[in-house]
Amino acid sequence: MKFYIKFTIHSDPAKSLKIVRGEASKGSRLFLYSRTSRRGEIRIIPNNIKLKFKKLSEGFFEVTVDGKLAPGEYFFMPVTELGLPCPASQIQMISCFGID
Repeated sequence: MKFYIKFTIHSDPAKSLKIVRGEASKGSRLFLYSRTSRRGEIRIIPNNIKLKFKKLSEGFFEVTVDGKLAPGEYFFMPVTELGLPCPASQIQMISCFGID
């Protein structure tokens, strides 16, 4: 499975972009990447989806999913250098997609 993206952040997209699988909950979609404990500790939820990036030209990349994705809903999530989700104020666009 291949995707083509334009990446406007001047950093390595392999360190700045993840795919996260959604979960249905009470008629809504939830895309969980981390959980916070009552003490404020952040725990990253394991993500086994591996991506490969190939630069096509300045800012344009071919993204290949390593393996198969199970049926469900997914989205590309921008992450910070620490691997945490980017604040909403820094996100220009998020792409969601489904696999049947």
